[in-house]
Amino acid sequence: MQAPRRRRGPAALGPAAMVAGGIGLTLLGQAARRRSAAAHQAELAQVAKDYESLIAHVREAIVRLDARGCLTLVNPGWTRLTGHGADESIGRPLTAFLEQATTATSVGGHGRDEPTEVRLRSRPGEPARWAELALRASPDGGWVATLVDVSARVAARDELTTQALQDSLTGLGNRMSLLAHLERALATSGRSMANVGLIFLDLDRFKVVNDSLGHDVGDRLLREVALRLKAGLRAGDVACRLGGDEFVVLCEGLPTGAEAAIVQLDDVAHRVLRLLHEPMVLGGREIAVSASAGIALADPDQRPTALLADADAAMYHAKDQGRGRVAVFDARLRAKLEDRLAVEHALHRVLERDELEVWMQPVHALDSGEVIAFEALVRWRHPSRGLLAPDAFLSVAEDTGEIATMGAWILREACARAARWPMGADGPLRLAVNVSPVQLLRGDLPEVVVEALTASGLEPSRLELEITESVYLGADDAVTGQLLRLADMGVSIAMDDFGTGYSSLASLRELPITVIKLDRTFVSGLGRRTLDEAIVRS
Repeated sequence: MQAPRRRRGPAALGPAAMVAGGIGLTLLGQAARRRSAAAHQAELAQVAKDYESLIAHVREAIVRLDARGCLTLVNPGWTRLTGHGADESIGRPLTAFLEQATTATSVGGHGRDEPTEVRLRSRPGEPARWAELALRASPDGGWVATLVDVSARVAARDELTTQALQDSLTGLGNRMSLLAHLERALATSGRSMANVGLIFLDLDRFKVVNDSLGHDVGDRLLREVALRLKAGLRAGDVACRLGGDEFVVLCEGLPTGAEAAIVQLDDVAHRVLRLLHEPMVLGGREIAVSASAGIALADPDQRPTALLADADAAMYHAKDQGRGRVAVFDARLRAKLEDRLAVEHALHRVLERDELEVWMQPVHALDSGEVIAFEALVRWRHPSRGLLAPDAFLSVAEDTGEIATMGAWILREACARAARWPMGADGPLRLAVNVSPVQLLRGDLPEVVVEALTASGLEPSRLELEITESVYLGADDAVTGQLLRLADMGVSIAMDDFGTGYSSLASLRELPITVIKLDRTFVSGLGRRTLDEAIVRS
């Protein structure tokens, strides 16, 4: 019987056979590994090729950085964004292409996934370009950066910011800009030990120019005022337009002493007023603009709005003193401003409460001494302050527009009183009533007069309307047309305070003036100064 065959395993092989087999397996393994490495390298090469092809077709800029932050790879989007090709860029740090390095661009171990806006370095004459930069760490210890062009977005945002902080008419800062500058100035003044002050400017009688010569001329006037205002400032002063004809100048770096600081503010204010007073030609007319200015020096820890209110109060005080002046704020002016606000509030209900009174001032003939007319004057019987003369409230009424309803009431009341007067020695007594420029600029004065005459039964020939010199300044076709209609009705038109300001002989020719009332500066010299007598006689 044949014995079964035994399987030959490694243990059954001789030493030589075993060595030969091991070498073969090793060679096979090495070959396999070489084939695997080659395939892997080929795969990596293909991936790299696909990656480069991919980023080459991406519109955004994509760059690779080494651990030092220097560029090792850029795509065409980078060249389109920066204007620099690969040969100019490879090996240079990313920060070399930015206007200012930030934390986000300092890649030495502090990469950021959150995009941040960076300004790209521009060549001379080129517009500013902005990009949104995102940095991400790569496995090889470097970085991958993407940059998206956001220049249009930044420009649009800057434009919105400019519109929010800039007065569109004059190019000066607006109220929001002023308060922002003022808050910063007050915050830093304590550390610098320098004073901060405001100059509040308001044009005198601007409303008459704006409403009579037209808003286009008014806008041109405001733009010219802004130019002259800036020409009178010190370096570093900030000029803003609050609205309408109100301007404010912020002055920093004033001397630490209050008296010396106010002297500097006063110098700036007077220099600006002199520049504004130089005549300018607008709408075919030569106009000399005047302004009133208020000065306020900041107190320690004062809020911006409070300092602005102080300067505003000083400006109103300057107007009350005769306009075209500069006034310095003190505690008494704050009380005066509060009083003005109280007057303004109370005027809203003055007719409703029946607090106005019409007083009559007689007009005498110089040759006979007989009373030939009466001039209607208004008084306010204030509930707590007693009887107030016109200078205590009429300017406020004009500023607020209340003068229109008050003037119509005064005209109706005066006409009703005059219609009941007895006959004078030389015939029917005449009635003179002052008319505010605001009433004329509304455009309905003839209708208001007709209503008052009809209701009272007063003959038009007995009524005389007194207009001021400012009406002549703004006597456009609409104003002149109203005066002509009144004259055609038989109403007399008188020019009050003739001979001052803008009044001239041309006004007597161009407007239907039947009576002139000479300013008291001429009349006071009669009998003493021959020059005044000659002017009055003429």
